[in-house]
Amino acid sequence: MSYDIRAIDNKGETVKIKYHFIKGGTYAVFGSDLAEFNMTYNYSDILNKVIKGGIWALQDIKVIDSIKILNEAIMKLKDKKDKNYWKSTEGNVKEALKNLRQIGFLVLEVDKKAKWNIS
Repeated sequence: MSYDIRAIDNKGETVKIKYHFIKGGTYAVFGSDLAEFNMTYNYSDILNKVIKGGIWALQDIKVIDSIKILNEAIMKLKDKKDKNYWKSTEGNVKEALKNLRQIGFLVLEVDKKAKWNIS
């Protein structure tokens, strides 16, 4: 199981951003221009410790407002990643949140009113 997180515009469409190669649990091998990110559900225990409400706290939040939440969560986590992406470690969660934040920055270049949608 996983979380599909995407930034949507006021029409409910996924925001198109600068072409990127940011990886999550699943990703487009040749990159993508869509503001979407997949994160394993395995991280939920750690996410709940660093973000009140876990990743669901970002649901319907403007991307611009989420940057502070993501920064605060990232600062609480240790750096050491595990080679196994699926393993729930602070370093793996930190990397995933940094990748989500990076997509957020790319979204802000094109749509300051976009919101996160999680499924």
